[in-house]
Amino acid sequence: RTPFNFSLERVKEFQIVTNSFDVEYGNYSGGVINILTKGGTNRRQASFYSNYRGEQLTGANFDGTQPRNFEAIQYAGALSGALVRDRLFYSVTLDGQRRREPFVPNSPEAFRTRAAAATGADAARFTAIADSLARFETILANVYGVTGAQANFRPFESTNDVLTVFARLDWNVNDRHRFSLRNNFSRFDNLNEAGGASITGGLSRAEGFRNRNNAIVGELTSQVGATGTNVFRVQWSRENQPRTGNELRPALVVTNVATGLGANGEFGGQGISFRNLLEEDKLQVVDNFTVQKGRHGLKFGTNLIFSRFTNIFWQGGSGTWTFNTLADLEARRPLSYTRNLRADGQAPAAFFDQQELAFYAQDDWQLSRKLLVQAGLRYDLTRFTNFPGRVQDVERAFGVPTGVAPVDRNNISPRLSATYDVRGDGREVLRAGGGLFYGRFPAVLGSNVGITDLPLLTLNCSGSLADGAPNAPPVPTDFATLAPDGSQNPTGCLGGAAVGGIPNYASWAGGFRLPETYKANVGYERLLGETFRVSADVIWSTTNYLYTVRNLNLRDPQFTLDNEGGRRVFAPAAVFNPNNRAANFDNSRRFSDFGDVFQNTTDGRARSLSATVNLEKRFARRGGIVRASYTYANAEDNSSYNCCTAFEGFS
Repeated sequence: RTPFNFSLERVKEFQIVTNSFDVEYGNYSGGVINILTKGGTNRRQASFYSNYRGEQLTGANFDGTQPRNFEAIQYAGALSGALVRDRLFYSVTLDGQRRREPFVPNSPEAFRTRAAAATGADAARFTAIADSLARFETILANVYGVTGAQANFRPFESTNDVLTVFARLDWNVNDRHRFSLRNNFSRFDNLNEAGGASITGGLSRAEGFRNRNNAIVGELTSQVGATGTNVFRVQWSRENQPRTGNELRPALVVTNVATGLGANGEFGGQGISFRNLLEEDKLQVVDNFTVQKGRHGLKFGTNLIFSRFTNIFWQGGSGTWTFNTLADLEARRPLSYTRNLRADGQAPAAFFDQQELAFYAQDDWQLSRKLLVQAGLRYDLTRFTNFPGRVQDVERAFGVPTGVAPVDRNNISPRLSATYDVRGDGREVLRAGGGLFYGRFPAVLGSNVGITDLPLLTLNCSGSLADGAPNAPPVPTDFATLAPDGSQNPTGCLGGAAVGGIPNYASWAGGFRLPETYKANVGYERLLGETFRVSADVIWSTTNYLYTVRNLNLRDPQFTLDNEGGRRVFAPAAVFNPNNRAANFDNSRRFSDFGDVFQNTTDGRARSLSATVNLEKRFARRGGIVRASYTYANAEDNSSYNCCTAFEGFS
């Protein structure tokens, strides 16, 4: 993933807020990070830095070998100054990274090296696997026309390159108005990204992940009257994230390249990076007005966020030919061909809009010289403006609504905090506060629902080629001429059997709500002498309505496995087979004409308690600081996964 997407060189300071009760901040339940960037001044300034790390400066691998093809360079430069003295200032920065890392897949040479270091049966086994993998490479090249078949399974290089450019203009319009314009562009290229599948599939199982992000912000700060200030800010951002596998033609998988030795041969095919694309557009409008009225500091504001999402996600879209042996691969005699397809043959896609609207008011009341009370109220409205289609078969079978999307209107957040300066000199301070916070849920939940409007079905061609069964797998005679983009991958069986199989669905539960967190904090801080400070904080929170995903088509637990810590099993004991995953899947379902039927719901719960003690000693003469701290934390929840696909918690 992207190591950084904004200019680090232009960060002036940052603030991590975990126990503030300011109503300006919302859509979170844990914390907020505020970042201030540097602007230009009348003085022209320039800076540059770079650091390098390479294989020459890196220690040996765990096996004693020296790293090869490794290099990491980071660099940054900045330029700032005045275009018009005292009126118009500029600042431009560039940050970048160039990183190269090696990846070593399984290859004949790798197993021969292991054979040389082994003895007896292990040495013979590794030698047999090496010979079988060499034959696998030869068949790919000579029978299937794979270019560079041998090189595909040799060490290759992955990239992790970033470039960010940040530009800022500050204009002192007059004595009462100041305008700022900021733009941040980020480009990320992660090519030949390798995961577990690349160990056996080599370069053909790697993928390219790219990210293009641009955000532009305009901000006008105006003085209103003698004590009033208004900050009006508009931000627009666009993010584009294509993710494409190196080899999009169907996978060629031999389940037993070396008979009886448990080694697979794999080439090509992509599980999650077949025409994968995520695009996100956001428009944010913020207006904050503050005014001082005697002992009251009043704040009124709004924060409006409008988001548009496009997500194309084709799980198992490339397809897979499976062969029993190398002899079957050489004879083009597949055991099966499987592929996930929509009935219309199009890529699964979700298009939806989301709105997050907030309005708030707050009073900072200086009750006395020692006591400041902050009281505020915030209202949040979150809604999806696109509703998925109804699935009447699911409604009839499970008695739940479909065709709904979240619209959460009743989110009112009261917050109250107090700061007491014990002596009135800032040397000893007590703080306490509490309030209600509404959080967010991942927008990808909406994508999971939208993608199953027309669900993926599984094409399963596993009939006998010898018997000429209509559901026999298509023969890969033209593998070399298939389009590299996967557009010509087979969509049917040898006998023309149509796409079939059981559908999977995802839907929103009726009354889906935003997470809500009740939070309270007590803190104490004291300065002892002029150089020693002690502080302590206790933060408590409890959260309701966290999102979870339920599989409505999963049976109730049928029995438990005592030897696995009481793990629940959902297939009946009479038909449970630990060696047959597919049969267990079928037998664990309530209805055989559905696969997974996921429902996004909000029965997640969490609670936490943390306490921190800090000690700080400053040395005035030498300018040093020594800090010591201790933190106790206890957190519990009933659902900890937070990822991308609906089945993540069930895989």
